[in-house]
Formats: sequence, C-alpha cells, structure tokens
Amino acid sequence: MRLILILMYNTKQKTTLIEYLKKQNEPLSATNIASNLTQIGKSTVFRLLTTLENEGVVQSCIENRTKLYIFRNQRCHNHIHASCSKCGRFIHLDENTSKQIEKAMEDSGLTIDSEEVIHCICDKCRVGIR
Repeated sequence: MRLILILMYNTKQKTTLIEYLKKQNEPLSATNIASNLTQIGKSTVFRLLTTLENEGVVQSCIENRTKLYIFRNQRCHNHIHASCSKCGRFIHLDENTSKQIEKAMEDSGLTIDSEEVIHCICDKCRVGIR
C-alpha cells in the first residue's frame, strides 16, 4: 500500500491572495478579486481560490448565480450568513440565531445548504421601504 501526502504550501501569490481576502468585509467574486490583484494572473486567482476553498481557508457562497468568496476565520464557523438584497451588506448571524433558523428549517423538512447565503432586507434599507 502506498501513502500519498498532500502538502499545503504557500507561494507568494497564495499569500498575497490570503492577505487580500483577510482585509475584505464581504464576499467577492473571483473576477472582482482578480481585477483588484493585478500582480496575480486571473487564471491563477481562480485556481488559488479553488485550492483555498478545498483547504478550508476561504468559504464560498452563491449569490445571484455568482460564486463569491470570503476569508474563513474563527467567527465564520457555526453560523449562517445573510446578504441584503438592496444594499448588498453581508451579515454574520450569531450562532444562536443560526441554530434557531436551522431548527425551523428542519421542522419544515428542509436543510440549509451551508454554501448559500440567506437573502434579506437589512434594517437600514427596510426603513426606506415603509
């Protein structure tokens, strides 16, 4: 039997991408990331995002049929994310609220796909609706 080791190593480009993502407060598309990191080729950004997602360093979500990426840190575990449909604000729901939502979904026979973002209208935009 043969043992194959997969080493996770950081290149200069990978480190640059990680540092860039750490500074972002909301998820971004690969195209948007690539346009802001002109020192890294677009195809390299796409490849590195896939690698970082597989390594658990970044989390992706689908919003309006576009895959978005955000740096995954300790506060991104065990909770659901929401996004305002009006202003695009990205919201980290607390763990308690997330559990309540998951329970309500389970009671309805549904399971939340952790790769998705719940779309909502935030409190600031809701004021303008009334």
